[in-house]
Amino acid sequence: MKKRKKKTHIKHADFEGLNISALEDHKRKGGRLSPPLSQIANTTLTSWRDHGINEVLWAIVLRGNLRQNVCLTIFRKIIAQARENDPNYKDTFISHSALSVLDDDQFDTIMSPVLSDECAKNILRSLLYLECLPDLKHWLRHLQEPESNSHLEYLMKGVASSLDHQSQESTDIRWLKIMYCAIVQGRIKFPQTMGDMLEGFRLYPDYGDQRSVRPQIRALEITLRSTIENNGHPYEMTASLCEKAPPQWSREFWKECLDKSSCFTGEFKKPDHAENDWYFDQFFQVYQVVSEHFLEKIESTDIDPKRDAVYGLILYNLYIALTIGHSGLHRRLEGRILLRTMVENFITLKYLAHNDNKAIWQQFRSYGTGQAKLAFLKNLQEETVPSFVNLNDLFDYANEDLWQEFGDINIKPWSEKNLRKMAQESGVKEFYDKYYDWASGYVHGNWAAIRDSVFTVCLNPLHRYHRIPLIPKLDMPSVQMDAAKIVNSMLDILNQFYPQFKERVKHPS
Repeated sequence: MKKRKKKTHIKHADFEGLNISALEDHKRKGGRLSPPLSQIANTTLTSWRDHGINEVLWAIVLRGNLRQNVCLTIFRKIIAQARENDPNYKDTFISHSALSVLDDDQFDTIMSPVLSDECAKNILRSLLYLECLPDLKHWLRHLQEPESNSHLEYLMKGVASSLDHQSQESTDIRWLKIMYCAIVQGRIKFPQTMGDMLEGFRLYPDYGDQRSVRPQIRALEITLRSTIENNGHPYEMTASLCEKAPPQWSREFWKECLDKSSCFTGEFKKPDHAENDWYFDQFFQVYQVVSEHFLEKIESTDIDPKRDAVYGLILYNLYIALTIGHSGLHRRLEGRILLRTMVENFITLKYLAHNDNKAIWQQFRSYGTGQAKLAFLKNLQEETVPSFVNLNDLFDYANEDLWQEFGDINIKPWSEKNLRKMAQESGVKEFYDKYYDWASGYVHGNWAAIRDSVFTVCLNPLHRYHRIPLIPKLDMPSVQMDAAKIVNSMLDILNQFYPQFKERVKHPS
């Protein structure tokens, strides 16, 4: 057997077993990057969670509450029972829609391995919570009324185990569907060249490399839910079943789950202020040392764009770091917004240091002066100005180096390059990739940042782990260590231009 190729683009163990395309495998077209699967023409998407789980709910409830070997034994018995004891086995299937079409004798024959197992029957009493099941009439003949709490937990545990279409439990259910179509319906044929794959399915999960077998199961099962070439019905349903089966009822299923159970969330976590105090003190101390170092290096009162930019960008970032460290902002939304500004300031300084000529330092300074002039002139013609704007300050900044009547306003980016190109040119593209994109989402309020900040997941699996509003999130991963790394990298540049500067932000031991 061939050794499975290691996914070198995945550096974190938690994600090694997942099918994740590398960024390099995405195809660029204009401003869009498309993963390999989305590049396939005429693709029809189907959702296991939204439209697949409800149809095999009985199997999902069993698998989520029984050991794998016990459950797969029951599944194998069902397949054998249908193939050997139902004369019309080719026109049967194990979805709730298909089971609703069967008469009492057919249902009892096929499902006898479940109905004869008292433990399984007890677990399946949880099905009776739902009135939307197409085959409810059959289950009512065999199951007792559920107990309010314990059986609801069976239902929730089962659905929770299979919501992820790649979970072990959902893969086991999808294997059942494939094997029923292949052995009972006889509608899946394997050529001789696929003999090893067939053995992997037949002896599942005890044969072959499961890292290959499981994806093969999931890929094949997807085709069973395809409605192409089957008059709008899933391929897993024969023509005879499709004629009698009810219309799709997944929306009714999830609506009933929502109506009959409540949303709930986890416990609120109080932030730890110990780390906050440590870094705040460190940032404050470094800020003082940088300020003193500036005064020590003054040799003239002439305008010095380079000196002012180097010290100014560092002190500006330290000011932001102090703000982040105050009152636990480092674990809140504001911390991410401010970290993004720190990232941009670092790349700006790195770019300036990389080019290091008189013109580039002056260009950076003149751009900022021009922005002060632009804001001043725009607000000067307004009767009211924003409360945070001080026209006197803007006027002073616009005229500090040169009378504003001689000063141009640059309406393009100051370097005439975007930040990504600046990072690339100055050798910090890897840093940009790590920090900038995700932090920028919080500044611009994109959906992912909104999702992370003001929504949480309802922990009720019967609600498909949907999003519900969260009280202000105060326990986000801290940005203080990242802020400290950025400041220290900037202090390295300070030491490069104005040695010796040895002070650095220290991390807690």
